Amino acid sequence: AVNLLLDTSGSMGLNSRIDRLQAALREFAISISSSGNLIVGIQQFKDPRNIQYVYSGTILNGAGVVLPIEPFNKERFITQVNSLRASGSTHMRDGFQLALNEISSAQTSSQYSGYEWYLILLTDGVPNDISNDDPFLGTIVPDESQNPTATPSLTDQLIAKNVKIITIGLELDDMEREYRIGGSGTILVPSLEDYAKDLLGNKMRPIRFHQPNSVSELRPLFQSILSDLIC
Repeated sequence: AVNLLLDTSGSMGLNSRIDRLQAALREFAISISSSGNLIVGIQQFKDPRNIQYVYSGTILNGAGVVLPIEPFNKERFITQVNSLRASGSTHMRDGFQLALNEISSAQTSSQYSGYEWYLILLTDGVPNDISNDDPFLGTIVPDESQNPTATPSLTDQLIAKNVKIITIGLELDDMEREYRIGGSGTILVPSLEDYAKDLLGNKMRPIRFHQPNSVSELRPLFQSILSDLIC
């Protein structure tokens, strides 16, 4: 069973990231000759102001279900992937909480007993919550209120449920530049890239951590990861 947790915050609109992500996922779906017993689900996270306008189903603060955890259906998968839009801030903890809820619920179903569970996170940023911005200093980055590894750790809870976490940090070397040009009031974290790499590669306790430096690497990366998991 593969659960995709996707960052669809505003920065994913840069450099055609969201478009390339959609293309990579569509190509993966088309390439599956036989879905067999594949179970798949998708959640996205941005922020509450934006999530309400893009999905009318299950919502948890700044996160929403794109595709409920269910047996793989190619047409439905592609339709829901095509609905993704980039906007807003990065409510990463909300995304992990929703993923935890969805996976926990699915694991109680006899329909999904005996499955190995994987959560694949894709993000190009660090946790932030625009509602916590300082009125004088601007955006607070990173914002620990949206850190999924903060106590109580949601990633630890997933691992305790035998969910294996795979993280993808997209174009992390661009992060400081993006926040620097984000506005004169933006607070800069000198080691923002290092923070992201530590969060994704260490604190989340992933079994794999990938760092594609270009959106062009997404297609082969997803093909490689997902093909390994379903073979």
